[in-house]
Amino acid sequence: MLRRKITDQLLRWKARDDRKSLVVKGARQVGKTYSISQFAKENYASYIYIDFEKTPSLRRIFEGDLDTATIIKQITLNVPGACIIPGETVIFLDEIQNCPGARTALKFMTQDTRLLSFPAAPVSKRLQEVPVQCCGEGRQFPQVRR
Repeated sequence: MLRRKITDQLLRWKARDDRKSLVVKGARQVGKTYSISQFAKENYASYIYIDFEKTPSLRRIFEGDLDTATIIKQITLNVPGACIIPGETVIFLDEIQNCPGARTALKFMTQDTRLLSFPAAPVSKRLQEVPVQCCGEGRQFPQVRR
């Protein structure tokens, strides 16, 4: 199995004390979703995956109040099997550009000091309107075989 450069970036992100929500950008079909999913499964006790393109009904999680307590409650009510373990949960918001409320919620989720290691939000390169001050950024590039 190939080791991707983004894996090292994700490990550095996880090790930071001042970790912010993470936005991963890259071209289509380069393995962003696969890389984030593998990383989350291997490094966290709880992994929650929300794909706003595949399951647009989950946008309702971010249609009301955007404080962290409300978002956590909505995730546990609407995502089957979701279990939030403070400090040991990654929430992967895939195709986040399709849910404006989720983009806005990143700011509040990052500011909640109870959840320093929980939000991660990989997205496609089309996302332009992320509250940048609350997010770190990683990039995924196509693999080149030599």
